[in-house]
Amino acid sequence: MSGSTVETPVVVRFAPSPTGALHAGGARTALFNYLFRVRHGGSLILRIEDTDRERNVAGSEGQLLTDLRWLGIEFDESDAIGGENSPYRQSARAARHIEAAEKLVECGAAYRCCCSAERLDEVRRLAQAEGRPPRYDRHCLHTSPEEHSRMLEPDVATVIRLLTPDDRTLDIPDLFRGIVSFEGKHLDDPILVRSDGSPTTLLAGVVDDFEMGMTHILRGEEWLASTPYQYLIFEALGARLPVWGHLSLLLGEDGTKLSKRTPGLRIHEMREQGILPEAINRYLFGLGRATLGEDQGWTMESLAEGFDPSDHRAGGTVFSLAALRAESGRLIRRLSVLELRQRLEAASPEGIFPPLWDEQKSNRAVELAAEAAETMVDLGREIERFTLPSDPAGLNWAETAHAVEVLQAVKETFQRLESWEEPAINDAIKEVGRASGTKGRDLFVPIRLAVTGAAHGPKIAAIVALIGREEFLNRIEAAIKHLLTTQA
Repeated sequence: MSGSTVETPVVVRFAPSPTGALHAGGARTALFNYLFRVRHGGSLILRIEDTDRERNVAGSEGQLLTDLRWLGIEFDESDAIGGENSPYRQSARAARHIEAAEKLVECGAAYRCCCSAERLDEVRRLAQAEGRPPRYDRHCLHTSPEEHSRMLEPDVATVIRLLTPDDRTLDIPDLFRGIVSFEGKHLDDPILVRSDGSPTTLLAGVVDDFEMGMTHILRGEEWLASTPYQYLIFEALGARLPVWGHLSLLLGEDGTKLSKRTPGLRIHEMREQGILPEAINRYLFGLGRATLGEDQGWTMESLAEGFDPSDHRAGGTVFSLAALRAESGRLIRRLSVLELRQRLEAASPEGIFPPLWDEQKSNRAVELAAEAAETMVDLGREIERFTLPSDPAGLNWAETAHAVEVLQAVKETFQRLESWEEPAINDAIKEVGRASGTKGRDLFVPIRLAVTGAAHGPKIAAIVALIGREEFLNRIEAAIKHLLTTQA
């Protein structure tokens, strides 16, 4: 696409199967199609490829639609929206697929085959023994009129196969990869219609893409091997060829292909973890390309602006949940306190702040909690540390030296503290260090555990100022009582 003109308006699609939850790879494919449509104008179609009924999972389609909406990916046509290309469920288009297969047979681009499973197994076994690819040997390509008539009888298990040319090299442009070449002599004759009369995904996808007027097909690299066959079907049907683009595979940090079953990769899991949708989109977009500027890509509009698939490399790309969480944290620190409060309150309609807290105090709590939070769950959990005291019995005091001495010095020092502002609180903590003979971790961890229940977090003086004198001293006293009880 780089340096060339894309005909507009474009027609693109996202065509998932309802066989499980939307995962990072599928979301990335949907995102790229959406951005391409926004960049060039046109329409984005959601088509559900539900022909593999044995693998379909109840409820997965509804979850998929929920996840796509949450990510901000919107469609122009779908089963729910309607449109001129209805129906949008592949199972409802089977008659059109079979009709197209018969046309392919009539024009010589496909042929019928009645080889038994046993014979096909033998063909594969011999090919493997001879070190050849396990291709079908075209036993049924040249049949007598009598044999052909026999294939049409209802008691004969017959499939329809695509006839691939041995003497052609297919040079297919790819938006991400440039020209990809496929030699006909290395291609098989894949099945288009099964012996039970049902179309395969290979045939159904091409017919649907043709009839829905796809101009571009952006999808994952795992579909690259099927592209020459689809190219030949488009060609044989006299259809205008779309432009393909195959996104790179997402790899785990160990270099292996990500599995859909890997924990944490499903979009609804990311949502439950509190990872922000804008961060997911920006992170998925940034995989396999030059680093985005700090102010780029935080909205769909900025991602779509100037979007060019050729900017993304074709090789496998490492996906890291830790890097995604860090991206989410960067967004949290970019959002205003008001925006963060709105998101928190939308997720917790029962409220997250004590009734007596005023707006200024609530805003300060959000500001402090956002300093190190990577997700909205982190943010809410940190705010909860400010608003609710931890049970000292549930904390790990084992690695804190001189905890009782430190906290008793804290109690004595802070009871007589006149100013409850951060500078005075910092000075008081230094005084505690001198009185207890401690510094560093030995000084700060006991105070943090008593006040927030965590050994790390925002500036301790800021937290002490936030929660107020009475609540602070109550938490210190509760910690001292617990430690004295356990030492007795």
